[in-house]
Amino acid sequence: MRIAQVAPLWFAIPPYTYGGSELVISMLTEELIRRGHEVTLFATGDSKTKAKLVPIWPRGLEKANLTAPLAVFSLMYKELLERQDDFDIIHDHCEYYTIPFSKFLKPPVVSTLHNPITEEKNVLYKKFPNINYVTVSKNQKRSGPGVNIVKTIYHGLPIEKYDFNPDPQDYLLWLSSFVPEKGAATVIEIAKMAGEKLIISGPIFSQNGLFRIPNKAFN
Repeated sequence: MRIAQVAPLWFAIPPYTYGGSELVISMLTEELIRRGHEVTLFATGDSKTKAKLVPIWPRGLEKANLTAPLAVFSLMYKELLERQDDFDIIHDHCEYYTIPFSKFLKPPVVSTLHNPITEEKNVLYKKFPNINYVTVSKNQKRSGPGVNIVKTIYHGLPIEKYDFNPDPQDYLLWLSSFVPEKGAATVIEIAKMAGEKLIISGPIFSQNGLFRIPNKAFN
């Protein structure tokens, strides 16, 4: 098949550091190529892939320090609209950033929802039943009643890249972005109740960009 993979433009594909969705998009893209499909990746110019890369901006928007970064998503959909006849299917990972453009696309559109479905997103997604939405968990699917969710597909993981350690060190590790829905406060309480040492690590997002903080250990 001729497949378009449309990536969010905040980070490179694959990400250099933070970027869970971007890592999933990279693994999916490379596996589709390995299986013989013709894949075109719409992403940042610093992305690395065996697919045909359509570079939209030289680098990830999180580091680009632009005044109006969302304008770059419109530039990406200009490219996609002009090339849409080249594809049998379009897999859009940008969620609500690009949904309104879907009305102008002729190939079928699949949208993987990598983030929680909030109340306002639910209202928006229901306005575009032309999109085939894919959730990444059953809980996420339950939060989108009335949305055209066609399948729940869990994120894959190449386990051969992760060595099993039968003799781990004596601590718990929490690794994620610092936003309330990721549950940092909950895991701190669990570690306290269990009497375990806890290391938490991840980026903090703000309106001024992405800030990284050092690991913090809790006894």
